[in-house]
Amino acid sequence: WKVYIVDEVHMLSTPASNALLKTLEEPPAHVVFVLATTDPQKVLPTIRSRTQHFEFRLIGPEVLVDLLRDINQEAALGVPVEAIDLAVRRGRGSARDALSVLDQVAAAGMEDDEPAFGEDLIEALAERDVGRALAAVAEGIGLGRDPRRLAEELLAHLRNAFLAVMARSLVDLPDDAAVRVEEQGRRIGPAGLTRAMDAIGDALTDMREALDPRVSLEVAIVRIARPDTDPSPAALLERVERLERSGGGGGGGGGGERAAAVPSEEPQPRSAPAGAGEARKALGGVKKTRPAAPRAATVAPTPRPAVAEAPPEPGRVPSRDELTAVWADVLLPRLAPKTRAIYAAGRWVDGPSDGAAFALPNEVHRTRAEKHRADVESTLTDHFGGRLPLTLVVDDGQITGTPAPAAHDDDVVDPGELSDAPPGLTSPEDRLKQAFPGAEEVVQ
Repeated sequence: WKVYIVDEVHMLSTPASNALLKTLEEPPAHVVFVLATTDPQKVLPTIRSRTQHFEFRLIGPEVLVDLLRDINQEAALGVPVEAIDLAVRRGRGSARDALSVLDQVAAAGMEDDEPAFGEDLIEALAERDVGRALAAVAEGIGLGRDPRRLAEELLAHLRNAFLAVMARSLVDLPDDAAVRVEEQGRRIGPAGLTRAMDAIGDALTDMREALDPRVSLEVAIVRIARPDTDPSPAALLERVERLERSGGGGGGGGGGERAAAVPSEEPQPRSAPAGAGEARKALGGVKKTRPAAPRAATVAPTPRPAVAEAPPEPGRVPSRDELTAVWADVLLPRLAPKTRAIYAAGRWVDGPSDGAAFALPNEVHRTRAEKHRADVESTLTDHFGGRLPLTLVVDDGQITGTPAPAAHDDDVVDPGELSDAPPGLTSPEDRLKQAFPGAEEVVQ
């Protein structure tokens, strides 16, 4: 037998691939061809149709750790455990890449300090220590690393922390490293991790045209560590969540009592509870009505500080008013463009006790909306924390709810409501022939 292994076969030119195809169609009985590629879609379809496909998957971190530890022990390399963890992270599921890193560490006699940069930086972000975070960036750049590479490493650490919090099984790290990133991720919080990844992603995009890429990275890090410097809605939401966790918001505890104790004659709009309430209102949060105080009539002209509102309770079915309050500014922008265009003409109405009801102008519109109902239910579930069945009905004007919205230009038109054009109008074909003199209509 003769075995020919062609590595990266997708790099062959078209003439070379055609020549190889002839051999593959009529191979000698004692010859086996093995075509290896990391980009199979670039291989000619005629070659793919004449071969058997075997896909090699990435190796899990547990298997890589055992492999490197066995090699380290059998070869007496004396590499510390931290260096093995480094090789596993750098390998990214590839045994060859992980062994290359292990070989480099063994030859150098020590591990480099690159993982310390990422861990120190994410630890600084968890502690909201801007000075320490900027110092870590300066240290990494001082070691000769490119700002873009530092941003990519930080994004990878943030992603691992996010996955460790949301789904621990998806983290491709050894157990001890996964425990560390999970602890850091829980201190930052899901909202903070999401905003941080968005900020670093935007910084990587800005670095392509920035005069100094380091500035883009430093600005993003400051906005991550200091939400008060970021005017985005995500930063406001993170600040509200931090206030609620620390007892500064909500109707119970000291936060609500402090807001009630402020004299109405001397409003303090910059107090923490008032700021939290305004931020929640700007984000379209569910507002809970509170009974007016007995003295409200005497101080009605004077504004009073707002009280922070509570987030939606998971598993509770929201009312029609709650759905209407967050629909236009929060839920509708999250939908896909096509779904958003269809549902923009409807309104929330009173529905069943275990779900929500949404009214649409006519039956044709309701039928089209039914095809995208799953998208809307998924958005409702993400916002309210529990599955919320959605019922679509036709708005006949008799349903209890908010007034029907005015018609828009992009509303769906019912073909049954259209009337034929009066006779004598020029047809599209006639108009084309008028626009192009000498043109003839050919009927096939």
